[in-house]
Amino acid sequence: MFRPLMAYKAPVYGSQIIVADRRYPSTQRCSQCGNIRAGEDKIELGVSVYCCVQCGHRDDRDHNAALNLEQYPRLEGNERLERPWMIVPLPALCKQNWQA
Repeated sequence: MFRPLMAYKAPVYGSQIIVADRRYPSTQRCSQCGNIRAGEDKIELGVSVYCCVQCGHRDDRDHNAALNLEQYPRLEGNERLERPWMIVPLPALCKQNWQA
């Protein structure tokens, strides 16, 4: 329900929806240096503070993930993909349902 609502609202505000790959490690990647925590260094779900083992950056886990998702379309490697992100289309049915 959230994605159709965002797809409806985005054009109204001059925005577009970009959907990150579901395997993108937004909560495990440092928003400052790009280091990705993996293996034994991987952050558990109950931990609410992200601390980078490489550069020492500390931030709220959700805020760090939001910064990473903001950077997602501009990351190196995405320009080489055929479709580095997906712009979610607004289905006609959804459009009819939201116009009251």
